[in-house]
Amino acid sequence: MTKKKIVTLIAMWISLFMLSSCGSSAGGGNPSEKPESVNEKNSLEATTVIQETETLAEDHQDINGYRYGDYDIFDSYAKDNGLGDTKIYIDGILKEPTEKLKSMVADKYFVYLLEQEDGKQWMVFMGYKPIHSESLIKELVGKQVRVFAIYQGKSEKMLIPSVQMVNYTDRSSHIEEKETGKKYYNIDFVDDEENIMDWCDANNKNEVIYSQRFKKANSLRSEDFDVNNFLMTSSGMVQDVSEAPSTIQLIQRTKNGFRTQEVVINKFLKDSINIDYINGDKVKVYYLVDGDNTVVIGTRSTKLDFTESEVLKDYLKSFKGISFEKLARNPDRIEGKKVKVTGEVIQVLEEDDTIYLRVNITKSKYGIYKDTIFVEYTKESDDEDRILEDDIITIYGEASGLYSYESVTGSDVTLPYLVAEYIYRK
Repeated sequence: MTKKKIVTLIAMWISLFMLSSCGSSAGGGNPSEKPESVNEKNSLEATTVIQETETLAEDHQDINGYRYGDYDIFDSYAKDNGLGDTKIYIDGILKEPTEKLKSMVADKYFVYLLEQEDGKQWMVFMGYKPIHSESLIKELVGKQVRVFAIYQGKSEKMLIPSVQMVNYTDRSSHIEEKETGKKYYNIDFVDDEENIMDWCDANNKNEVIYSQRFKKANSLRSEDFDVNNFLMTSSGMVQDVSEAPSTIQLIQRTKNGFRTQEVVINKFLKDSINIDYINGDKVKVYYLVDGDNTVVIGTRSTKLDFTESEVLKDYLKSFKGISFEKLARNPDRIEGKKVKVTGEVIQVLEEDDTIYLRVNITKSKYGIYKDTIFVEYTKESDDEDRILEDDIITIYGEASGLYSYESVTGSDVTLPYLVAEYIYRK
């Protein structure tokens, strides 16, 4: 066949194809409709493909530092793909965990499933059961959502990729409800627009708090839980408050008595927040531990199941009775220890709020006291009764070595030295 004949056949074939593409009454078409050329049809198809490609590319763009979670890329172990701790977002329907998944996490965690349109599933870790509430999670079950979370790798038991919502160093993780656009953030899905926060209670108690800024407090303790960068509260009786940068010491009841928790305050969230409590006040302090800093959010009065007198009675038990012999013979060995002595005051010297005493603490069988010690005591208030010579007193204080001075006769005198915390007169 010659070249000319080939060209002619190709031209005829194109003409026939063009005719068959045109609408006609014989072909069942509508004669009134304008015929669509092959070029127009191909152009429309190409435009549709381009639009779909652009939409797909737009959907898969990074969003505020989160990359699109392509299932095929992340459906492998983090140690193999090197993508552990990557911030990703994934779309799908939030679903209740299966019985297998529930048995895996027991009563420790909140873990749900995210199912995509193609039926592929992700495991989504949403919080610790002792710490968080799942009330708002339940509201999202069955809805189309977009999850912004941290990729953890592939679950060896479920054999699906997993992500984690809870990240205490970066609070940007959240779930976005597709229909409403509403966002729920990682600490109990707090709605930031409503300015409501969920708090943890450092006293290991479940309780509900209603106030201007606080919504709910849950138990804090979990063996592997890091309290850094987390919202907390501490309750107790004020023992001491120092000026800013301040420290507030709170007395708390334990199974074995009482303890003191120290909250070191680096800064306040607002200038209007003040720690103006006095010893004995019962307070709850709300604060955020942010690395090395403690930021106080607010304070309020609270109720405790103990009184100040109970605390003091328990505290005085920590002071141990001691003899003059031990005070005088081993002053360095017992320095700093809490001790208790009873004796007769033989001299009093007052300087403003500070009182210096010489007290005989060894009682003979005839009821006469001997063996002198030197005592320094600072009054807590001007309302305290004065201490006079010949008073019989009980001293609770700290052994502070030896005290030396020159007597009125010019001789050097050295006595065991106590710094008293409490003095009670019989």
